[in-house]
Amino acid sequence: MLKRDKLAEFDLLPYFRAVVCSADIGAAKPAAAAFHAALRALDATCEESAHIGDSLTNDVQGALGSGLHAVWLN
Repeated sequence: MLKRDKLAEFDLLPYFRAVVCSADIGAAKPAAAAFHAALRALDATCEESAHIGDSLTNDVQGALGSGLHAVWLN
């Protein structure tokens, strides 16, 4: 099940300006393409954005390697 579908199932989709699914863009974290797709969807820049995640490799290292700030939620 795509993340978008899971959010819709619980009526949470309206709380997000954008949802980027790896299946839609053909790239997954930690690939820079995944982070840059999210930035494009939000019309945001690396410098003004932070990615929050629980995976040191996929989230933190992926975000930092893509030029974003990163927060590790461990």
